[in-house]
Amino acid sequence: MTEPVSLDALKVQLRLDLSYADEDGYLARLIVAARRAVERAINHTIVAAVPTLPADDLPVVQQAILMLAAYWYDQRDAAAAEPASVMALIRPLRRWG
Repeated sequence: MTEPVSLDALKVQLRLDLSYADEDGYLARLIVAARRAVERAINHTIVAAVPTLPADDLPVVQQAILMLAAYWYDQRDAAAAEPASVMALIRPLRRWG
């Protein structure tokens, strides 16, 4: 299963050196958690045998995943909800029903 956001893309978002590997496992878990949160919020599958997300929407979803994972990275000790900026980005992609 390939995530729609790579570890290197998240490191760039976080302004981390690409060779920095100390937290690769943690960053990979953040990517999965952020993708799953976005999937739930938009009621689409992104990583599945048959994804339901329209291909045209993938860049928006990738940006939302990066933003959410970066937010959680910065707010490790906080139990905060998804930032409004992420929700505003993905709200138009929500599938009802």
